Amino acid sequence: METTQLCRDLTKYSSCDIADALGKLGVPNCGFIPDLTLWSPHRQQGHTRIVGPAYTVKYEYGSAPQGGAGEQQQPHYVNGDVSCRQGEATLIIHPGDILLGDLCGVICISRSLAQDALELVETLARTESQLAEAIDQGMSMTEASKLR
Repeated sequence: METTQLCRDLTKYSSCDIADALGKLGVPNCGFIPDLTLWSPHRQQGHTRIVGPAYTVKYEYGSAPQGGAGEQQQPHYVNGDVSCRQGEATLIIHPGDILLGDLCGVICISRSLAQDALELVETLARTESQLAEAIDQGMSMTEASKLR
């Protein structure tokens, strides 16, 4: 599936929903990128969900140009892999991976797993919907859980 359509389809689900699928697919820390939170349009407010392919740029400090004041950040490389430490694991963000950010956090969905994650999150969402419907009809959580 093309990236634009995949992003459109993933937008239907929260970062937590997709992280559940990524966890079941064996992705360390369920793809969450540490220390990133949604700031747009306001810090940690609203129902905004941003989804799109990763375009990576790594910056490093370099010397100031002749006559300049202080250090400047210069691009080290564009569209290369970027790594993020996640406790004991390291998350590698590759150009073209899909990033999704919402109120719950920001996750990286490996492009190679994106289609599988989408199919799995759709299945998980259907199951949760059926579970909620059974509970709404008076079934206990224990009974409804057996329907899965």
